[in-house]
Amino acid sequence: MKKRFIIFASALMICSQALIVDAHPGRTDASGGHRDNKNRSGLGPYHYHCGGHPAHLHTNGCPYQGGGSNSSDESSATSQGSGSSNTQTQPTGPSKESIEEKGTNNGYNDGYQLNTKNEYGYTGSYESEYRQAYNEAYQKGKLKIEKEKSEASQKGYKDGKENNHDNTYTQETVVKAYEESYSRGNEEFKENKKKEYESLGIKDCEENKKMRTFEDNVDSLYIDAYKKAYEDRHIELKNEEFKAKGYTDGIINKPNKNIDEKFKNSYEEGYKKGNEDRNEMLESAYNQGYEGETLKIDKKFEPIKSEIESKYNEGKKTSKNDKVAVAGIIVVGGAAGFTIYKKKKSKRNS
Repeated sequence: MKKRFIIFASALMICSQALIVDAHPGRTDASGGHRDNKNRSGLGPYHYHCGGHPAHLHTNGCPYQGGGSNSSDESSATSQGSGSSNTQTQPTGPSKESIEEKGTNNGYNDGYQLNTKNEYGYTGSYESEYRQAYNEAYQKGKLKIEKEKSEASQKGYKDGKENNHDNTYTQETVVKAYEESYSRGNEEFKENKKKEYESLGIKDCEENKKMRTFEDNVDSLYIDAYKKAYEDRHIELKNEEFKAKGYTDGIINKPNKNIDEKFKNSYEEGYKKGNEDRNEMLESAYNQGYEGETLKIDKKFEPIKSEIESKYNEGKKTSKNDKVAVAGIIVVGGAAGFTIYKKKKSKRNS
């Protein structure tokens, strides 16, 4: 019996010692905790109980709902936890997306400006992604500028032919494409316009009208074209006139010595041709008379009709005389005499 009592007393003392270890010097404060300077709880110099719960800390807030911890401590703990989380997820370099965007921007710009392709101009993270993005964008930029150039070129040519300059473009290459095509189209416009004024000048000259005057707003290019065409046609007509006069004088075989020096060559050219035709006509008239043909005289030879008829009659007379002579020769000398006659005739004609 005594032995049992000793065992029970020993167990009671052990339990009491455990209770003393978990005891708290003083009450909890308004935050639900108290100081533990000797760190009996093993949680540090301060811990919480929050309404009688076992000793604990509020590192991430109270683990017991309704524990009574103040908001400033919880906010502080939350802020510390958030700061720790941000530090862990902060990137250490450029992202893949940002590098691809950079390649796209650079590639499109180089393609649009028709710069030399430079997909290897970047070195660093995600180089292959950069190059792929650059190449794809470069082609898009190049296609874009080529399309704009083509449209500008067509518009420029059309505006040029209508003499309506309307270059609203800003990109240097596109502006140049418009201007070059405009110049080509405008040259065609000017040439067509010049032809209109040239035709007008020729018409006025041929109708023997005085050279007309133009309003101040007419381009001098077209006025000069009109004047030149008028004057050139006037000179052409005068040359034709003197050539025709020379031809007539050549037919009648009477040259004019009082010809304007500006048209003398034309006159002499016409005279020479008229004189040649005169001689051919007279010879033809003689042969027609000799052969007994009907005389044919072109109207242009009316001024020398009497000379032509005289030559025709001369041919007839010669033919008649030759026939009489041939008849006598045949009677006297036969074939030998006829041969002599033919030689004499040939000599006379030559």
